[in-house]
Amino acid sequence: MERGPRWRRRARRWRTAPPTWASSTHAATPGLNPTFRVVFSGFYADARAAQAAAADVSGAYPLSYVRQIAAPLQRWPATRRGWTVVLASVPAGRGAREDARAKATEASALGLPRVGVLSTDDFATLNPGYLVVYSGVYRTQARAQAAAQAARARFASAYPRLIAP
Repeated sequence: MERGPRWRRRARRWRTAPPTWASSTHAATPGLNPTFRVVFSGFYADARAAQAAAADVSGAYPLSYVRQIAAPLQRWPATRRGWTVVLASVPAGRGAREDARAKATEASALGLPRVGVLSTDDFATLNPGYLVVYSGVYRTQARAQAAAQAARARFASAYPRLIAP
């Protein structure tokens, strides 16, 4: 069977699924050592559901634990001028990268599309000194505005913003 560009786009989209919670177990301490056996019991929308699943299998797998699986964050195309939805701005400094990444992981887990973090120092249209958690890359302000309106259900301060190198 011939697999064309449409199949590749779908495969790429599935590879970058939003983060979820997974209940997993293996025969030794947590880690990804290749000699460990890993058993996933499923994917869950939140930590509480994953904990319940881990408790259900704890008789058969006494070393069960819950781990959050995060999708990779998007990178803003270096030469791309476009609109996005700003979800949060974190002042640059100590611990800022971890804080921004946590907010981005939360946004991705809530189902917002193409979530990433960018440094405002790299873009002329942004005030320097911040890390911006964003969602989506849009060609028009109208599309970004519509996406921001939808994002406000989860991030009350979401707003559209032009990003240009």
